[in-house]
Amino acid sequence: MKISLKNWSLSFLIIFFSISSVIKTYPVHLSFDSLFPMTWYHKGLESLCFVWHALKHCLDSENDQVILSHDVLLGRLVLVQFCINRMQHEDISVTDLDDEVYFIAILGKIQNLLNNIIVTSGNHDFILCAQDIIQKIEQQFRVSP
Repeated sequence: MKISLKNWSLSFLIIFFSISSVIKTYPVHLSFDSLFPMTWYHKGLESLCFVWHALKHCLDSENDQVILSHDVLLGRLVLVQFCINRMQHEDISVTDLDDEVYFIAILGKIQNLLNNIIVTSGNHDFILCAQDIIQKIEQQFRVSP
Protein backbone atom coordinates (compact mmCIF):
# COMPACT_ATOMS: atom_id res chain seq x y z
CA MET A 1 0.00 0.00 0.00
CA LYS A 2 1.42 3.17 -1.16
CA ILE A 3 0.50 6.40 0.58
CA SER A 4 0.84 9.44 -1.48
CA LEU A 5 2.58 12.52 -0.14
CA LYS A 6 -0.65 14.47 -0.39
CA ASN A 7 -2.56 11.96 1.77
CA TRP A 8 0.31 11.72 4.25
CA SER A 9 0.54 15.50 4.73
CA LEU A 10 -3.25 15.73 5.07
CA SER A 11 -3.24 12.98 7.72
CA PHE A 12 -0.38 14.65 9.52
CA LEU A 13 -2.21 18.01 9.63
CA ILE A 14 -5.41 16.41 10.91
CA ILE A 15 -3.55 14.58 13.68
CA PHE A 16 -1.50 17.66 14.56
CA PHE A 17 -4.51 19.96 14.89
CA SER A 18 -6.56 17.41 16.81
CA ILE A 19 -3.74 16.87 19.31
CA SER A 20 -3.05 20.58 19.71
CA SER A 21 -6.72 21.26 20.38
CA VAL A 22 -6.78 18.63 23.10
CA ILE A 23 -3.66 19.85 24.88
CA LYS A 24 -4.30 22.91 26.99
CA THR A 25 -1.53 25.38 27.28
CA TYR A 26 -1.18 27.45 30.39
CA PRO A 27 0.38 30.86 30.01
CA VAL A 28 3.51 31.49 32.00
CA HIS A 29 3.49 34.88 33.64
CA LEU A 30 7.04 36.00 34.13
CA SER A 31 7.50 39.29 35.83
CA PHE A 32 10.51 40.89 37.39
CA ASP A 33 9.02 40.44 40.87
CA SER A 34 8.41 36.72 40.36
CA LEU A 35 11.91 36.14 39.02
CA PHE A 36 13.64 38.35 41.59
CA PRO A 37 11.50 38.56 44.73
CA MET A 38 12.18 41.36 47.17
CA THR A 39 14.13 40.55 50.30
CA TRP A 40 12.96 41.60 53.75
CA TYR A 41 15.65 44.27 53.70
CA HIS A 42 14.38 45.73 50.43
CA LYS A 43 10.75 45.66 51.58
CA GLY A 44 11.73 47.49 54.74
CA LEU A 45 13.86 49.97 52.85
CA GLU A 46 11.04 50.69 50.40
CA SER A 47 8.61 51.42 53.25
CA LEU A 48 11.20 53.55 55.03
CA CYS A 49 11.76 55.61 51.88
CA PHE A 50 7.99 56.06 51.53
CA VAL A 51 7.79 57.54 55.04
CA TRP A 52 10.82 59.75 54.40
CA HIS A 53 9.37 61.06 51.14
CA ALA A 54 5.91 61.70 52.63
CA LEU A 55 7.31 63.64 55.60
CA LYS A 56 9.70 65.61 53.38
CA HIS A 57 6.91 66.44 50.94
CA CYS A 58 4.64 67.60 53.75
CA LEU A 59 7.28 69.84 55.33
CA ASP A 60 8.53 71.27 52.02
CA SER A 61 5.05 71.99 50.71
CA GLU A 62 3.90 75.57 50.95
CA ASN A 63 0.36 74.37 50.46
CA ASP A 64 -1.50 73.99 53.75
CA GLN A 65 -3.85 71.52 52.11
CA VAL A 66 -1.25 68.73 52.09
CA ILE A 67 -2.60 66.17 54.50
CA LEU A 68 -0.27 63.78 56.25
CA SER A 69 -1.93 60.44 56.96
CA HIS A 70 -0.56 59.48 60.34
CA ASP A 71 -2.05 56.00 60.21
CA VAL A 72 -0.43 55.17 56.87
CA LEU A 73 2.96 56.43 57.99
CA LEU A 74 2.79 54.53 61.28
CA GLY A 75 1.69 51.44 59.37
CA ARG A 76 4.69 51.74 57.09
CA LEU A 77 7.03 52.15 60.06
CA VAL A 78 5.53 49.05 61.67
CA LEU A 79 6.09 47.20 58.38
CA VAL A 80 9.76 48.22 58.53
CA GLN A 81 9.95 46.88 62.06
CA PHE A 82 8.28 43.64 60.93
CA CYS A 83 10.80 43.25 58.09
CA ILE A 84 13.70 43.67 60.51
CA ASN A 85 12.08 41.08 62.81
CA ARG A 86 11.80 38.65 59.88
CA MET A 87 15.45 39.22 59.01
CA GLN A 88 16.40 38.32 62.58
CA HIS A 89 14.04 35.34 62.69
CA GLU A 90 15.39 33.93 59.42
CA ASP A 91 18.97 34.76 60.45
CA ILE A 92 19.47 37.08 57.46
CA SER A 93 22.01 39.84 57.73
CA VAL A 94 22.74 42.82 55.54
CA THR A 95 26.00 41.82 53.91
CA ASP A 96 26.91 45.18 52.45
CA LEU A 97 28.04 47.79 54.97
CA ASP A 98 26.83 50.56 52.63
CA ASP A 99 23.28 49.17 52.83
CA GLU A 100 23.39 49.24 56.60
CA VAL A 101 24.75 52.79 56.68
CA TYR A 102 22.11 53.93 54.16
CA PHE A 103 19.28 52.36 56.18
CA ILE A 104 20.46 54.00 59.42
CA ALA A 105 20.93 57.33 57.61
CA ILE A 106 17.33 57.30 56.39
CA LEU A 107 16.15 56.55 59.91
CA GLY A 108 18.14 59.61 61.06
CA LYS A 109 16.61 61.77 58.32
CA ILE A 110 13.11 60.72 59.34
CA GLN A 111 13.92 61.44 62.98
CA ASN A 112 15.15 64.93 62.01
CA LEU A 113 11.99 65.57 59.99
CA LEU A 114 9.84 64.50 62.93
CA ASN A 115 11.76 66.92 65.14
CA ASN A 116 10.93 69.74 62.68
CA ILE A 117 7.17 69.12 62.77
CA ILE A 118 5.30 71.63 64.88
CA VAL A 119 3.65 69.65 67.66
CA THR A 120 -0.10 70.15 67.96
CA SER A 121 -2.78 68.28 69.83
CA GLY A 122 -3.66 66.52 66.55
CA ASN A 123 -0.21 65.14 65.84
CA HIS A 124 1.35 64.79 69.29
CA ASP A 125 0.55 61.08 69.63
CA PHE A 126 1.71 60.39 66.07
CA ILE A 127 5.09 62.02 66.66
CA LEU A 128 5.67 60.19 69.94
CA CYS A 129 4.66 56.85 68.45
CA ALA A 130 6.74 57.36 65.30
CA GLN A 131 9.81 58.33 67.31
CA ASP A 132 9.39 55.28 69.52
CA ILE A 133 9.05 52.95 66.52
CA ILE A 134 12.09 54.49 64.82
CA GLN A 135 14.16 54.06 67.96
CA LYS A 136 13.16 50.39 68.19
CA ILE A 137 13.86 49.83 64.49
CA GLU A 138 17.31 51.31 64.84
CA GLN A 139 18.08 49.14 67.88
CA GLN A 140 16.82 46.00 66.12
CA PHE A 141 18.68 46.79 62.92
CA ARG A 142 21.97 47.29 64.73
CA VAL A 143 21.48 44.01 66.59
CA SER A 144 20.45 41.98 63.52
CA PRO A 145 22.98 39.26 62.59
